[in-house]
Amino acid sequence: MKKSLYLILSVLLIGIVMSGCGTERTLEGYIFKVEKTRFLFAVIPVEKYVELKGKTTGEIMNGIDPKRYKLYWMLDRDTSALREGEKVQVTVKGDSEDASFPGGAKPLKVRKTNEMLASGYVLKTEKGRVLLGENMTFSEYEQVKDLSAQDIVVKAAAPMIWLKSKNAEDIKAGDKITAVFQGPIDMPNPANAEADKIVLESK
Repeated sequence: MKKSLYLILSVLLIGIVMSGCGTERTLEGYIFKVEKTRFLFAVIPVEKYVELKGKTTGEIMNGIDPKRYKLYWMLDRDTSALREGEKVQVTVKGDSEDASFPGGAKPLKVRKTNEMLASGYVLKTEKGRVLLGENMTFSEYEQVKDLSAQDIVVKAAAPMIWLKSKNAEDIKAGDKITAVFQGPIDMPNPANAEADKIVLESK
């Protein structure tokens, strides 16, 4: 009787442990790289993403402390809808991850968030807002920096966004920034958005 009870409890315990291993978890973070059947994904704050974006995989690995943040190669059959810089929520099973760095996992689901990032040079500042030339290079900024906002809109090739921000007074023309805001937004030129956060980049 005791042996039978012990056997039943053992089976139940193993079942509980195994079901716990398969528990689904949702991770939220940023996509660094997109390849045909996988993407490099990090659970990090936006400031860390801005610091490391555009770097090689090795440089990204060296720049992320595995004790603080998570970095994964997510193995997906179709990555065609994903883009570098997107913030996504990835659902995985607890037992689908490996312990390497970067880790590897097969996502059950990948969901895009409404968060959008826009990077470039600040062209003009006004009370409570800044004009961002999206993806503008420094040489392009130099060509139009002395023009009025109206003339910049006409002559500059880069798309532009007026960004409302509580911290606009801390930003100046010529600063390179990444702005975080909620999308989608209408896309006249310039577009308008309210920045949740503005991260100052090194030039």
